[in-house]
Amino acid sequence: MKKILIISSGLDNVRRGYETHARQLFSALSKDSEAEISFKIFLIKRTGSKEEREYSTNTPSRESWVTNFLSRYRGTKLYWESLFVALWTIKFLILQKKVSTIYCQELIVCKILNFYKHFFKRKFKIIIGHGVWMKPEEYIHSADLVHEVNFENYNQSKNLHHNVVLAPHFLKCSEIILLDNTEKAEIKKKYNIKTNKVVLSVGRIDRDHKRMDYLIDEISLLDEEWSLVICGQGDANIINKGNILLGERFVNIFLPETELKQMYAIADVFVLCSINEGFGIVIIEAMRQGLPVVLHNRELFRWILRSDDTCIDMTKKGSVTNFLLHNEHILTFYGLSNRNKFLKYYSWDSVKEDYKKMLS
Repeated sequence: MKKILIISSGLDNVRRGYETHARQLFSALSKDSEAEISFKIFLIKRTGSKEEREYSTNTPSRESWVTNFLSRYRGTKLYWESLFVALWTIKFLILQKKVSTIYCQELIVCKILNFYKHFFKRKFKIIIGHGVWMKPEEYIHSADLVHEVNFENYNQSKNLHHNVVLAPHFLKCSEIILLDNTEKAEIKKKYNIKTNKVVLSVGRIDRDHKRMDYLIDEISLLDEEWSLVICGQGDANIINKGNILLGERFVNIFLPETELKQMYAIADVFVLCSINEGFGIVIIEAMRQGLPVVLHNRELFRWILRSDDTCIDMTKKGSVTNFLLHNEHILTFYGLSNRNKFLKYYSWDSVKEDYKKMLS
């Protein structure tokens, strides 16, 4: 039986797409009866509770005095956090001599393990799961196989490396949460949402990446029937802007996954204003619930949605406002279509053969 090792230094400590994906992959493979015949899955993370075959390194965090001190001279705090996890992993590999595949997401982890592999002539395959913030030249030769979840990155990487695979992020499949009007009203009351129509966005509240300030400006142009709910934490100035421009029509909360599903269930439309993303797992979270999703018009987002109907130019003022005003009557159609696309492209059943082949 092959031993597969998944490494995610920030798992159970930070909420990013990287960590969400690592958890989904470990959980899906561990619970897949067919995969369990071929694979034995291990997970290494820096901290958190330890379930079966999960290991916590308890090495210095990105917020520790050690990483703060070292980052003054080289790298970032995340770099040093990941480096310590990589060194702990080498100890694990010395004790567990028959690991066949290592799946990691941080470049420094990949580089250190790659050096260890070649210096000591160990025989295991290293896969790097790539996000978005590096150019292909920076990571392409640090692993035996490059896993791209992003269609645009895949097109760049495959021209530089002979072993690149495209497999999108996925989520555990769940039924659509169907709520009657009374149940919706109760949830809205719980979170102080006072309008009939709700625009939902999920992510860190910032200007440069998620562009939540742009979204606030757009929704402020809609009439009093619309509220904006942003689930996330971040820039207090942007949150204050939402309160000033939208008043009671602006709700900012930070929810655990179980409660976040309810928020998807009461929303009328999901909007993400990022111009660039590694993938955007929140997109397929919304698709899973059958929500219409409005994104910036670029190749990656058209590929995720398998359509350009709800992709608009979010570099222009008024784009979101105009789309919602002129397409409200057909948003339900896009929501139902998104649910079907989730089942076809982004559920575990739809991607598991690609992942098993990649890890073999």
